[in-house]
Amino acid sequence: MFKIKTLLLIILFQFPLSGFGTSVPKSKADESIETRITKIIKASNWFPKIKIRVDEGLVFIEGEYPSVQKKKWIQEIIEKTDGVVAVIDNAEFSFKGANTLSPASQEIDNIVLKAQKISPYLLSSLILLLVFLFLSFLARKLARYLLSKKTSNSLITQAISNICFIIIMFMGVYLALKASNLSGLAYSILGGTGALGLGLGLALKPTFENYISGLLISIRDVFRKGEIVQINDIEGIVQAVTTRGTTLMDYEGNNLILPNHEVAKATIKNLTRNPNMRANFTVGIGYDDSINNVRDIIIEQLLSIPQVLKSPAPLIAADALGASTVNLKVYFWLNAVDYSITKIRSQAIQKTKDALLMANISMPDDAREVVFASPLELVKSDNNTKISSPNDNREKLESREPDNSSVDIKNEIEEVRKQADQASLSDSGENLLD
Repeated sequence: MFKIKTLLLIILFQFPLSGFGTSVPKSKADESIETRITKIIKASNWFPKIKIRVDEGLVFIEGEYPSVQKKKWIQEIIEKTDGVVAVIDNAEFSFKGANTLSPASQEIDNIVLKAQKISPYLLSSLILLLVFLFLSFLARKLARYLLSKKTSNSLITQAISNICFIIIMFMGVYLALKASNLSGLAYSILGGTGALGLGLGLALKPTFENYISGLLISIRDVFRKGEIVQINDIEGIVQAVTTRGTTLMDYEGNNLILPNHEVAKATIKNLTRNPNMRANFTVGIGYDDSINNVRDIIIEQLLSIPQVLKSPAPLIAADALGASTVNLKVYFWLNAVDYSITKIRSQAIQKTKDALLMANISMPDDAREVVFASPLELVKSDNNTKISSPNDNREKLESREPDNSSVDIKNEIEEVRKQADQASLSDSGENLLD
């Protein structure tokens, strides 16, 4: 009987709990944590199969993860939430083989995620780059068109148009990187470009010097193609000026290539711009002869040559007193472009020599001391031996028939010019003088 009463009391006390389904309510803190984490998960739209339950600060995760990266992300969010005591992860991955392929899948997910994020920026950057590329080509064509009207130098036109193209294109690349959210890379490119330019400038200094010097030579118009120039001690006909060097052809037909930076700093003598050129030679006369008389004779002979200019007039000046002669310096002018200096000078010397002999002007040789090793024997000459006199020299010159043969006195430079035009250039490149 006692056992029956005891059993009834137990049933009586347990009936309200089980019969009416009364349960212990969750604390407000757990509800707040669960609500916040659930809202974050829904907002991300990455976890459609994940469910969150919070009990006494413990967060239970159930469902399926789409990737390892997403799993780490949601766990970090939960751990940063206030009031969370610990995380109990009962969820699994939604794909098979997660344990073996998780690093590869994680990397693929990262790449896809980043591609999705930056695809709008990349599209806008590509459009911006194409626009600036079009503007660069347009600016280069416009620069060439405008410069072609101002100058005929093709190198200057090409250099300035290319500079315009590079500047606009560089601005386009910089803005494209900024638009693609790669500002750090854009700044790195700016810094790297400066360092790279400094390194290239030091390494290619001679090349840049030759390029700039070639531009300056063509701009200054120091010489033109086919002109005779003397650069330092080198004389020849100008063939070409390229971005590397200046090509000359000497009178022996050899091609000479001079670096432009040396030509720009050298002393240049242009022998063609002024066609009139002065030539000279030296005549030695005896101390007993009259200098004024010799001067008149030489001037008369020079003016008898049609190619010798009367203005400026020839000049004869006493130059030095030698051991046995008074040396006179003879100066005269001629057109060196049309006539050969060498040939006219030779003709002038020949006429001067004949005229001085005709006038019995002595032209003694330099004094020499002759030492005989053995005594000389004096032999008396026959009475029939005839000693020549100055009058005999005059008779010989007067009896000589005049040389009426035509002498070619044209300048041989024309032949060298023809060879220079026909010869192929040793330095390949665009001729800035064309």
